[in-house]
Amino acid sequence: MPEIQVTNLFPTPVYSTIYDKEFTKKEIDEVEKIKKESIKEVPNDIFNLTGDKQYILNRPVFKNLKNFIEKNLQNYLNQIVCAKDVECYITQSWFTVTRQGMSHRNHCHANSYLSGTFYMYDVKPDDKVVFHKKHSDINDILLPERTNFNLWNSETWPINAAPGKLLLFPSDVRHHVDPMQGNHIRTSLAFNTFLKGRLGHPTALSQLYLKKGK
Repeated sequence: MPEIQVTNLFPTPVYSTIYDKEFTKKEIDEVEKIKKESIKEVPNDIFNLTGDKQYILNRPVFKNLKNFIEKNLQNYLNQIVCAKDVECYITQSWFTVTRQGMSHRNHCHANSYLSGTFYMYDVKPDDKVVFHKKHSDINDILLPERTNFNLWNSETWPINAAPGKLLLFPSDVRHHVDPMQGNHIRTSLAFNTFLKGRLGHPTALSQLYLKKGK
């Protein structure tokens, strides 16, 4: 058979990279402190959003991590969106502390442009996040039995976690986390973002200037 080529039309980008630094003792101590507080204050939930825990990346101890994420947000805009005169800044950021049997429902992130997950040092190879297809197509209407699943015929797709792994994705992409297996405690950082700068073009009557909120 002659060589064939398949073109991915309008794919959904999920960007991933690995932290370029070792976790410092101060970072680890702060995360362990947050884990203990979360288990004590909200023993039956993966979230602890009391106090300033909705803005974790504003803490000085996570300055290097915040800089790393901001650098990759801008790289996403430059390389994937090819955006001009616009920046992406972090709005809210929070930890999830997940224990055996805990899960996270199917959801997306409101009032955000890009969202992200950063996995801390305590994740295991079997930990993953599952993304859901954004739109319906012919494969949702006509359903032949599949011999295997791939990026073209699947309705969901898992991406494995790893220590120091950063994922960035459009905030409207739905995703969930299956019940956690194993006895470890998994910590991950989630965050939302928004845009600042100039959108659109004056001659297209679409120009808009956005400033960073408080």
